Amino acid sequence: MTESPFAEISGGLVGLNLGLWGLVKLGVVLGLLIYVGFAVMILRQVGLMNQSLSADLSLRLNYLARFYLTATIIVFFIALIFL
Repeated sequence: MTESPFAEISGGLVGLNLGLWGLVKLGVVLGLLIYVGFAVMILRQVGLMNQSLSADLSLRLNYLARFYLTATIIVFFIALIFL
């Protein structure tokens, strides 16, 4: 008798044997990946804002947004290494 597709999928997930700590690690890494996505959006929004209006603060905001994106990428890779 053949197994159902659900049984094959759940058997594959059980075969990974992540455990609770593995699921927490996976959740943290996925959360940080989403956070990097938000940092990319912030950089894009700052760029669009700088195109629409020019101000003395534009250059500083652009540098700050790039620093923020760099910092989030570094934190993401540190989490990948240590988790």
